[in-house]
Amino acid sequence: EVLDQDAMRSFWLALYVPPHLADMLAERGVFLRNGKLEVHIAYKNDGDLMNFLYSACLTIFRFKKFAESRWLTVGCCMRTLLASCAMGLQGLYRVVVSDPL
Repeated sequence: EVLDQDAMRSFWLALYVPPHLADMLAERGVFLRNGKLEVHIAYKNDGDLMNFLYSACLTIFRFKKFAESRWLTVGCCMRTLLASCAMGLQGLYRVVVSDPL
């Protein structure tokens, strides 16, 4: 199933993902389905795909420190959490919890 590239770009931008990264995620059709991160079939044999996904996750997983006295950071923190979940944070969490070291 091919997802609409414009809708995907809008999704990532709504979560404040940097525009250049939102464009690349939408172009590659990156989305989470049934707990697995998937990409458009055209990128299946892209030798740089794993590096791209790794870099994208590192960028998206940058949480801003939340301070109880600064409720203005709640929106930013929640957008980061939602974008991270869309990139598979739950699966990463399960791996870390099951084998911490």
